[in-house]
Amino acid sequence: MYRLLSIAVGLLLLLAFDASARTGTLRTLTGAVYEGNVTLSPLGGLLINLNGGGTAMIPLAFLVNAKFEPSAMPATNSIHRWVVFRNGSVQPVLLVRGTESEIYLEGRGLKFKASPLDVAGIICQPGNPSQWPSFNTSRTGVALKNGDFMDGTFHDMDNSYVGLNTVIFGYRRILLDRDVAAVVLHALMPAVVRYQLYLADGSVYGSKILPAITAGDMFVIADPVLGETHVPFNAILEFKILPAVPR
Repeated sequence: MYRLLSIAVGLLLLLAFDASARTGTLRTLTGAVYEGNVTLSPLGGLLINLNGGGTAMIPLAFLVNAKFEPSAMPATNSIHRWVVFRNGSVQPVLLVRGTESEIYLEGRGLKFKASPLDVAGIICQPGNPSQWPSFNTSRTGVALKNGDFMDGTFHDMDNSYVGLNTVIFGYRRILLDRDVAAVVLHALMPAVVRYQLYLADGSVYGSKILPAITAGDMFVIADPVLGETHVPFNAILEFKILPAVPR
């Protein structure tokens, strides 16, 4: 019986190494580092064909992080705006409109709304969101393209302007494309998630629970704000487990 099981597992390992394999580096909780060609394992983890020979199957729960060479050149956001959520998730979207109670977003053919309480900020300039400093300041308002910062609280916005309630000037409307680098609503609260997926298009998804692996080379991650999302393996640049926060 054991011999039959070993043969079956061996066949699964061989079948897993196909055109979907990606060059990657896996770091585990024990400090071990594995480099080679990685695929999603039908057994529920990452299967790696080691550069030095041999294979290893690493369950997701045993990883600190897994980094992969991009399948294509990572995209930058030249058209959309980046919405950074307080849990650390990031989405490139077309911002439709927003008020103090709701922000309506559109991107990738989807339309959804978010509470401003869940949004850390909105980056209003091209580039990768990782190039922008974290939203970890206690100040809220608008970071201007000239380097100044206008303190205030978010009131409303659409694709052309942001409305800000300021202490000194009262309500001000500021042109997004001409003057605004970023709108800062709240500080980040990344401790609310334990697992993160970084995608080649700049998106970031977070989850409190370990992502699942399904047929068709998909990660399934339950983002507290964005909901359950199926992410193709070839779109992932990094899977990261964040340190547990002491209670």
